[in-house]
Formats: sequence, structure tokens, C-alpha cells
Amino acid sequence: MPAWTLSDLMSNATAALGNRVDIAASTVSFWVNQAYEDVWNILPHDQHEAIAVSSTTVNEDKLGLPSDFLSLIVLSNTSRSNALLDPINQDQIAAFSASSGQPTHYAQFSSWLELRPVPDSAYSLELRYRKLRSELTLTTDTPSVATRLRPAIYHRAVALLAQNVTLDSAKAIEATTGFRQALAIPSDRALRTRDQHALGCSLSWRGRTGLTSRSSFDLSVT
Repeated sequence: MPAWTLSDLMSNATAALGNRVDIAASTVSFWVNQAYEDVWNILPHDQHEAIAVSSTTVNEDKLGLPSDFLSLIVLSNTSRSNALLDPINQDQIAAFSASSGQPTHYAQFSSWLELRPVPDSAYSLELRYRKLRSELTLTTDTPSVATRLRPAIYHRAVALLAQNVTLDSAKAIEATTGFRQALAIPSDRALRTRDQHALGCSLSWRGRTGLTSRSSFDLSVT
């Protein structure tokens, strides 16, 4: 299975445009990274998610967010049996008392979270969050998505180069079709939900009959 490194993506994208080796490598890399950004944001996937643990400071209501933070999934207090903190908005947090205590609520603002009540001790808080992608800079770099999702980056890169560099509308349409087909697979989240067996049906033992029927469910299934 191909790894789809930055080099693979760049060389195959220019080949799909008619072996356009005349396009500057920096231009091709730019549009490959933009294609990577598009795929990263469209599909939910495992490598989107990360965990960070931070400690509060006494009488300090702000908790800094990780540098690669994109959006928050859940915030829990691991010092208190993983109790979840409830999200509120800035208007609500402004109405909270400034008294100190164990944080039970938070509001996101700028590059930090504001906690209420204001921490009266050093609490360990665990952030589960979605992170920003890392840039593909070295030709050996690989996108931080599952290998099965990387062909979508290739098709998207071809479409973007055709739209913005070679100005080939027919190739752009063709590549966009390939991009949509490459995305028509279960996301990591869908696979995870499937594997959790959220819905299922089973019998306690084979041949069991129902309360109002003398026939076995097994025998009625063909």
C-alpha cells in the first residue's frame, strides 16, 4: 500500500496534469498542503483527536489551550473522579460569582478557558480535543490521516492545481469527481461506532421460545 508521502503526492499530481514538471515545487507543495487541510477538516478521524493534561493554579481562572488546539471535545477534572465540567458562554460566565472552589464550568475565550468557580487548589484537568494538522514540509513527510484516506488528498491536489495553476477546467472537474469518490468511505468515527456494537440483537441460548410462542426464534429464521 502506498504511503502517499509529500513527494508521492507532488509527483503524482503533476503527472496527472500531463507531466507538468515545469510547475515550481513550492507551488505544488502549497496546493498539496491545502488539499491536506481540506481532507483534514472534512472527515472525522482518529488522528484528529488528542489529550492534554493541565493543572490549575490557585486563584487563577484561566487555563491555556494547547498550541495545536482546534476545538474542545470534553473537559474533565481527574482530581475528582473524572467529573465533567459543563460548558457555558461568555455572558453566563460573567454572571457567575467570583468566589473560589472546585471548577464545575468553563467558557472558551481566545486561547484559553475561563473556569468557574475560580480554582481554590491545584486541580488536574484533562482536555480531550481536536487538533490542528501538522504541515507537510519534508518530501518524506506523510499526512496524519489513515492511509486509506490519503488518495483523497491526491485527487483534491490535482483539482486545486488544475483550477488555480494550469487553468484546466475539465481536469479540475474530473479530479473533483475522484475526490468525492475517495471520500465515499466510512470515516474513522463511523468505523469506531460500528465496532462498538451500539445496536445488536442476540438470544440468551439457541432454541429459546418466546412467552407467547411455542416455536423457536432460530427455527423461524431462514
